Amino acid sequence: MTEKHTSGSGKHLTEQPGKEIIADMNFQYKRLWFFMLNSIVIYILTYFIVYILSEVICYFIAIGQEIPTQFYYFEIAYAESVQWDLVETFSVSVIGPLIVFFSGMIIFDNFFKFKKLSPYKKMFVAWLAINGINFFWGSVIAGSFTGIGVGYTTDMILYPDLFICVFLVLAAIGILAYIGYRTSEFFLTTSPSIYWLQRKNQTVYLIVTLLIPYIVGNVIIYLVKYPNHVPERPDQVAYDVIVNLSMIFLILPILFKRYGFDLTSKIPAKERTRTVQYQFLIIAILLVLLFRTIFS
Repeated sequence: MTEKHTSGSGKHLTEQPGKEIIADMNFQYKRLWFFMLNSIVIYILTYFIVYILSEVICYFIAIGQEIPTQFYYFEIAYAESVQWDLVETFSVSVIGPLIVFFSGMIIFDNFFKFKKLSPYKKMFVAWLAINGINFFWGSVIAGSFTGIGVGYTTDMILYPDLFICVFLVLAAIGILAYIGYRTSEFFLTTSPSIYWLQRKNQTVYLIVTLLIPYIVGNVIIYLVKYPNHVPERPDQVAYDVIVNLSMIFLILPILFKRYGFDLTSKIPAKERTRTVQYQFLIIAILLVLLFRTIFS
């Protein structure tokens, strides 16, 4: 099924089939830039939603256990005088990431119940789930290398057994890859165009709306979180970078798995236009500004 477009003169391009195909391809590729820009904004927005939710949970758990804590936008700092036991370490460092992980899994498990949502709202839901899932398993990987965050708990339980730590990292990578493989069709359904659901076009769509936004979004996130501040723990930057890099193990299976779709499914007409989704852009800017202002 091909979406119909008209030329500048108002005549349907169906009059000349060869030109119609070329015009349709040009239209779709030009519109792909808007898909990419919207996906970058949505990725950044959902990252900060997941990050803030996890950090707020950890912060209030620490406060509830009377652990001196300071919440900054780039880290949560704990008093050096605290004598940590296993329960405190687990509750403060693991429960937040674990909650956002299960939230992501619940979203994916119910993803097709959101079928009435517009494509860009589906993209928001998909990125939210991906970020939630990665935040926990990425934290496991990052904590195993740096010994902070979730690493506080793994070090307390497993250290100095290097073999188990390596196994934990490999297991986390395998779980991310498996989840990506099993959920690869979900991100394809975010396409606002039937054209990109065709098997031959899926790779281009996923590279432009999944891989590139992931790379560009992480650069922007880094600049937002660490523009002029060095965290109290120097390895905090490395921890955050590893968490974000770990998502590549979830994304790669999505890029390489293909699905056949019912191309007769209808895409809402209002979603067919080339436009920036300003509601997501405004919310993302306000969220980041609010977060930076409150926790500076």
